[in-house]
Amino acid sequence: DQFDYYIYVVNWWNPAQPWNYELVVATTAACVNDAFDNAKSNSNQTNATAITPGTYPNLVLCPGEEDWYKVTLAAGQRLIATLNYPTKPTVGYTYLYLMDSTGVNYLTGNATWYQNTTVAFDAPNAGDYYIRVINWWNPPDPWNYELVVATTSACVNDAFDNTKSNSNHINATAITSGTYSNLTLCSGEQDWYKVTLSACQRIIVTM
Repeated sequence: DQFDYYIYVVNWWNPAQPWNYELVVATTAACVNDAFDNAKSNSNQTNATAITPGTYPNLVLCPGEEDWYKVTLAAGQRLIATLNYPTKPTVGYTYLYLMDSTGVNYLTGNATWYQNTTVAFDAPNAGDYYIRVINWWNPPDPWNYELVVATTSACVNDAFDNTKSNSNHINATAITSGTYSNLTLCSGEQDWYKVTLSACQRIIVTM
């Protein structure tokens, strides 16, 4: 449908002299929704599109719009989301957010100025998590993008973590000289070990 819109120019200060100015008007084609928006607008957490790992091409972020996606994860499972631009936009600043099950709390994210970007997160609990794509600069033209979603198996703790998590110096695992195999460092985790030495004794650590 077509409608009439009006441009209104006024100077409230009413100067004694006239103001000379130039008016430049341009129009662009209407933003065409992608398949997810046509099915049901996914512009908020309530209407987030449920997706599984895979590649989703030909997505469109219209001016002033947000796109939300829902991914179900197991406890400890890692979510990796990548935003690709087949055609680089000339303006704008996009945020790729990962949100918790409420859709309110920010977990991690990355900003990109028309560059591909990737974020990853390990789910502490089983449930639904959300991917939020938004362009804060609100450019006049739509952004075309591709979303790639991948998940990996939950990280399995090693024997030291199963006994007592050694993720900080307070809970460091006491060890002596020897070889310790089959250790695991999960994403975002730290492993701490404690070694007792005599004065002037040398320690050599190989990983």
